[in-house]
Amino acid sequence: MREEGLEPSRLLRHRNLNPARLPIPPLALSGTPEGSGSHSRARGVSESAVFLTTSFLPTSDSRREVVCEVMALREFEDRLERMVEGIFSRAFKSGLQPVEVGRKLIREVDANRSIDVRGRRTAPNKFSIRLALEDHERFYSIQESLIRELAGSLREHAQEQDLFFLGHVSITFQADPELREGTFRVMPSFDESTESSSPVFLELPDGSELTLGREAATIGRLTESTIVLNDPNASRRHAELQPDGDSYALVDLGSTNGSRVNGIKIERQVLRDGDELTFGTLNMTFRLL
Repeated sequence: MREEGLEPSRLLRHRNLNPARLPIPPLALSGTPEGSGSHSRARGVSESAVFLTTSFLPTSDSRREVVCEVMALREFEDRLERMVEGIFSRAFKSGLQPVEVGRKLIREVDANRSIDVRGRRTAPNKFSIRLALEDHERFYSIQESLIRELAGSLREHAQEQDLFFLGHVSITFQADPELREGTFRVMPSFDESTESSSPVFLELPDGSELTLGREAATIGRLTESTIVLNDPNASRRHAELQPDGDSYALVDLGSTNGSRVNGIKIERQVLRDGDELTFGTLNMTFRLL
């Protein structure tokens, strides 16, 4: 007889080698090239189904990044929808929608992240968008406004995700006769040589404009400041505008009353076109065309 020790022997029991299969959550399908409407999603799967998969992510940090991405997409969609209302509404009653292009651009930014030699997380800054002939004709009427909005949304998304652009965000639309109406392709790339050909400037309280160069601009009551604030509520060295990718970041220099962007007190904020900056009681508008 074999000694069993203090623990009694266990009888061998049947083990189920074929456990029941658990249902697999549906995954959103992305077509290549991208399509509009149901062409770019799995049939029967709503667009929100993509976000349900966040519960399967391994870490809270990953879930937080996905939530931020979802919020950024929703805010982006709201801005684009407001933009195409009114005089542009007739052009986008059907067919490819600007929102679909925006979603694809943000996905390309996230999917092509990289690390540069300085350890910064970088993202593509040059995007060539190929459209079917019919869609290109419809997009042409709002091309400049759309590019400006798309670029601004990409900069905002990059800021939220701590991403850095090596140069100016460049977006171009090209007609492709090989594409069917409602489909499109986005070709991302990194390009340090892309520099903004449009002026970046501030609209000052007196109605004048100050064009910004690629060097930091100081703001305060000191006479040697780039922008001198004649306001006792402003500090001597109040804030600084620092180049950040293809835009500028407003950095508060520990001022007494703080610096605000669109009414919100900030320590550092990457700016987008139309942001209102407040120092003491003085307001000025940032323009990135």
